Amino acid sequence: MKKIIMVNASPHKTGNCSRALEILRKNVKDAEVEVFDLSEKTVNPCHACNACKAMDTAGCVQKDDMAALLPRLDSCDALVVASPIYFGMVNGPAKTFLDRIYPFFNPGKPNMTVATKFGKKAAVILTAGTGPVDVYEQHGAAYACFDVAGFTDKKIMAFNSEKSGMDKNIFSLEEDADKIKELAGWLSE
Repeated sequence: MKKIIMVNASPHKTGNCSRALEILRKNVKDAEVEVFDLSEKTVNPCHACNACKAMDTAGCVQKDDMAALLPRLDSCDALVVASPIYFGMVNGPAKTFLDRIYPFFNPGKPNMTVATKFGKKAAVILTAGTGPVDVYEQHGAAYACFDVAGFTDKKIMAFNSEKSGMDKNIFSLEEDADKIKELAGWLSE
């Protein structure tokens, strides 16, 4: 059975990121799903202390929820990060989460990583109130950090409520919900 970690970076319990992850969770097959809700967790910023570079596995000297998640990120089969777009970028909690993948990067190790599992899938779901979706999808370059953690098969999807008349529920549109269901199929492969 596959292990999938879904990270919700939105502060809204019933917002579009939560809706997207719920549709995804309901449609993914043969998988154990862990939802890591950043609004309920303590994830401190990276201190750039480089203590993780002395470790043989991805670890962090901070004693927060992210440090505890690192081993599960190493062993999982897929990661999904859902973030709202704030001023054209992922929000602060999402960026902090991405920064904390740094313990996987070690330039002194083969392939510059301490990841033990490769070929994993990663998906990014971005939600916004307005703006052209293709602009948000260009943020895929920001997720290059996934490679060093073994997530080498990646997808990015962006949605906005502009076409639904600023309906706060983006995923009330069948076409957007269907895209999330397609993502669930890809994760289930």
